[in-house]
Amino acid sequence: MTNKNIQLYFFLSLLIIIAIFNIAIFLPFLKLFIVVAIFAVVFTPMFERIRKYIVKNKSFAAVLTIIFVAILVLIPITFFTFKVFGEVKGVSSNISNLNITLSHISENLNHKFAGFVPAGSIDLSSYIGSVFSNIVSNLGGIFSSIASFIPAIFLATIALFFFIRDGRSFVDKMIRISPLNDEHDLQILTKLKRAINSIVKGTLLMSGIQGVMAWIGFMIFGVPNAAMWGAITIFAALIPSIGTALIVVPAIVYLIFTGASLFSIIGLAVWGIFIVGLVDNFARPILVGKEVDIHPFLVMMSVFGGLIVFGPAGFILGPLVLAFLSALIDIYPTITKKVLE
Repeated sequence: MTNKNIQLYFFLSLLIIIAIFNIAIFLPFLKLFIVVAIFAVVFTPMFERIRKYIVKNKSFAAVLTIIFVAILVLIPITFFTFKVFGEVKGVSSNISNLNITLSHISENLNHKFAGFVPAGSIDLSSYIGSVFSNIVSNLGGIFSSIASFIPAIFLATIALFFFIRDGRSFVDKMIRISPLNDEHDLQILTKLKRAINSIVKGTLLMSGIQGVMAWIGFMIFGVPNAAMWGAITIFAALIPSIGTALIVVPAIVYLIFTGASLFSIIGLAVWGIFIVGLVDNFARPILVGKEVDIHPFLVMMSVFGGLIVFGPAGFILGPLVLAFLSALIDIYPTITKKVLE
């Protein structure tokens, strides 16, 4: 073995060892940094407009961008999260009362239909109660986990500052490190950027807006635990076509059966159709330019799958993985054609 080979093997061994230590150091923050990077991609156009029209200095422009992000995103999400978490805790404490009520209704129904159904076959507490209990417990777990991320907001804010201010230099370094041609790297990054904007703005943000609009409507027209049902509406809005109707229609039925005023019933119906249901048609073209062709069903599954794999951060990380795959598949024919030539 020559001296040059020894030097090479020593260097590679040292590089691998140090890389492993660095991975161990940064791994706990990986999900946070990826989420912050997504926010940086979404809000970089705002940063560029601030530099063009308000202040030229990159650092000041980045600070102003973060202030806008805090006002538009972080503060409302934090307030909404605590509101939902409080309501979920309140509902969780009343689940036993719900099961008692459903058991009493089941007994009456079994007695009334004794000649038509087997004895004890109607058990609403086993069906409705258990389903509702699972929804509340899972929702509580999600939002309590989100609340635990609040101490990380300081670190995320600093990371967002540098990602926005120095994003271009980060991208240039990635392109230099990548073994692909610079042209292919740029194509992948451009398509990934488009996919992120399309999914985050066109799907996740729109579902959030619809959930907030539903929350406001539930509060106005007297639906209890409005914030909790608004949060559930966010996830329902991800379902193509029927989406928000899965929550709004049962809310209207609830108002009917609880003897609410005709104004509340009609008002929530109109609000659900024209505010919650149709806001997507008006806001999406404004928020998203040219969209990436990713089916809404795949986006929905990426959100739910991301929540299972990554926890609360999966609400964004799941769609990011899907967006990355979409970008790679889109550029695949071009790369393989040039490599095989």
